[in-house]
Amino acid sequence: MLHTQQVKVLIVMGVAGSGKTTLARALVDGSILGLAEFLDADSFHSQSNIDKMSQGLPLTDQDRLPWLKSISTKMISISTISTNVQWIILACSCLKRLYRDTLCHAVHPIKSCIVYLECRQDIIVQRIQARQGHFAGLNLVQSQFDALEAPSPTSEPGTIVLDGSKPVDVLCQDLKRLFAGTQI
Repeated sequence: MLHTQQVKVLIVMGVAGSGKTTLARALVDGSILGLAEFLDADSFHSQSNIDKMSQGLPLTDQDRLPWLKSISTKMISISTISTNVQWIILACSCLKRLYRDTLCHAVHPIKSCIVYLECRQDIIVQRIQARQGHFAGLNLVQSQFDALEAPSPTSEPGTIVLDGSKPVDVLCQDLKRLFAGTQI
């Protein structure tokens, strides 16, 4: 049985280097929204997907669908087993509406919300140049922006668009204010 009254899903999305994982971890570690479980979508990629991205090759929809299924299965498992968790906070690129819809429909009737970290390409390039040890390198930046179907609150209700160039503590406070007193 899903604990739908308790668990909600927050998907922090954006291109590689937008700060998804940093923001999602900060929300969980700081208990900004209450007791939450963090999931990093990157940890659900198959080795073949990781190898492909490491070579600078963008993933196709066919590459991504099994990955999205694995993420969905984990979110459903958490919502079924955990009675204390109020939020599942997922850091996931979700570049296309198809991917966002797939994740949100898979966990329905659990309430879900998308936080899109919008960020200029030059900032993304600087961030990726500065980070080390991640399989998504500089050679994937353009393909990420090419694949991006940016969500908006009007086209995808439940979507929040934030300026991904802001410091993470400011983004956390922005979200805390936005969620204060809401039923999402």
